[in-house]
Amino acid sequence: ADYTWTGATDNNWGTPSNWSDNCVPSRNNNAIIPAGSTVEIDVPAECKSLDIDDNATLGGSGILDIYGSLTAINSTWAYDGETCFKGTAVGNTISINATMAGSMVVDGTGEWSLLTELNIDNILNINSGTFKANGNVISIDQFTSNSMLPRTFDITNTNVKINEGVTKAWSAEGSNFILVQPGS
Repeated sequence: ADYTWTGATDNNWGTPSNWSDNCVPSRNNNAIIPAGSTVEIDVPAECKSLDIDDNATLGGSGILDIYGSLTAINSTWAYDGETCFKGTAVGNTISINATMAGSMVVDGTGEWSLLTELNIDNILNINSGTFKANGNVISIDQFTSNSMLPRTFDITNTNVKINEGVTKAWSAEGSNFILVQPGS
């Protein structure tokens, strides 16, 4: 089921009355934040896919687990917590036009494809699964992938920019890591 933000009570993600059907989204529900809305993540949050419409704002901190796709074009990403992509599905996409202040983690056995540039003023961490850049520029403070789980970072025809002033900016340890980089 899709749960749409109404903001009937306050701006807090964790308040059931702020969502259609008076229920906070779970990993099985798509979360839709309509244009003009402001949502603060005040609890550990999760959803299947997250759609943030134009001129909507997502803020707060903590952990946001997304088990599908993220669409946040022409919205304000004021959220500074950890955004974690989990799940087993292939065909997931990530579209975001704002800089992420918090870290981004790929930690599922599924596959996520980037459809826009990605700017993270923090860490990009791939624990498991597949992350495809699709030729989009990635700008990050640090990249880590320290796991024994199968994981792939496909940066074919992609520029990965490591921001200045970071110690140990690229760290890939453990087994089962595949870096695909022709034309990069």
